[in-house]
This record gives sequence, structure tokens and C-alpha cells, in this order.
Amino acid sequence: MADDPDRAHASSSTPILAALVIAVLLIVGVVLVSVFRPADQNVSENDRVGTAVTRYVDARNDGNLADVLCSPTASQPFSSENGEMKLKTIDAIAVDGAVATADITAEFGGEDIEGQMTFTKSGDDWKVCDPA
Repeated sequence: MADDPDRAHASSSTPILAALVIAVLLIVGVVLVSVFRPADQNVSENDRVGTAVTRYVDARNDGNLADVLCSPTASQPFSSENGEMKLKTIDAIAVDGAVATADITAEFGGEDIEGQMTFTKSGDDWKVCDPA
């Protein structure tokens, strides 16, 4: 009666079962968070500004800037350049409340041009605006 082998076996499996239950609960928690929290809520404002730069380049090349400018009279970055705009880099994105800037390098006809774009937040979107 001093050493019951069945009792020793049962007590040694308890920590393993507890770890298994915790692991299953963590996996279920991660799955629930990913299902109920949309991916767009995981996007930073810097990422959204980067997306606005890309949208501007596409809209400029398509000749349809109405949806990407904050107003019809807003100045257009790189408006003096002709031809298709090819985005090379987006650097130094700075967000300050509802205003953001991004330094970009774009290619026009084989020549790299650097410039800064200014954005204003409109709802969940960033739109190209005149520098403040």
C-alpha cells in the first residue's frame, strides 16, 4: 500500500493534460481573434499612407485623380512631369494626426525624380492635398 503504481501514473499525466488544455485554449483564442477582428484593423497609418501613394500613381497614370485628391483644386505632385509615373520608393512616411507626408522617388521616362507628397485623412482614407 505504500506505493500504488496506478496512482503514480495518474499524477504524472496531470501536468501534460493541463498543458494540452492550455495549448488548445490558446489556439482557439487566436482563431477567434482572427475571425472577429478584420485584417484592415491591423494596418498601421503608415501602411495606409503607402497605399495612398500607390493609389495616386495608378490614378495619375489612368487620368482619373478625382478619388485620390482631397479637393478638385488640390495641386498634383509631379504635375510638371510628363508620361507614365513609375513608383520606385516610398520613404520617410510621417503621420501627425490627420496630416501625413511621404518622400517618394518615381521614374518618368527613365529619369528618377524625388519629391514629397502631403496627405490629409478623409474618413479611413488618405487623400493627396496641398502642403499645409
